[in-house]
Amino acid sequence: CEGDAAGFDLATVAVADANNLGGAITFHSASPADGSNELGSSVVTPAATTTYYILSTTADGCVGETSVTVTVNALPVLSTSDTPSICEGDAAGFDLATVAVADANSTGGTITYHNSTPASIANALGTTVVVPSATTTYYILSTTADGCTGETPVTVTVNPLPTISAAAPACAADLLTYGVAITV
Repeated sequence: CEGDAAGFDLATVAVADANNLGGAITFHSASPADGSNELGSSVVTPAATTTYYILSTTADGCVGETSVTVTVNALPVLSTSDTPSICEGDAAGFDLATVAVADANSTGGTITYHNSTPASIANALGTTVVVPSATTTYYILSTTADGCTGETPVTVTVNPLPTISAAAPACAADLLTYGVAITV
């Protein structure tokens, strides 16, 4: 995935030697593979999809070369402009699945909902419907088929209920006019 600091270890690529000559394996950035383009490590962290070369050199100095392409998969880049809110004490809550989420890379990941960041299995919500008692931030996670992830926060605002009070009706001297004061 893009930005994967751990990289990819070229030494994990299964290299088959049809003649079983047991050559020494080295990893290279270009072809023909030689000492001038040998990598210092088998672990690579390409920023984009890159082809590397694997060289096998026998004790007799015979060489064989093959290539391997390391594909860098795009991360989901999520965003939302939704600003969901509920009223204090709303038992129905809010369904996070109704939040419109955009993925700038259109990775088509599976969406899950979480109560903290970084989003993980440990903090996944059991349901998409939340009933917060105070304004709360949740996290929407997208996981691609390749295991790349991206998340975005969404805050569900809990609005206070209005406080209404009414003064006792006041009667005018003519007993026909009434006044009521309502404060919100």
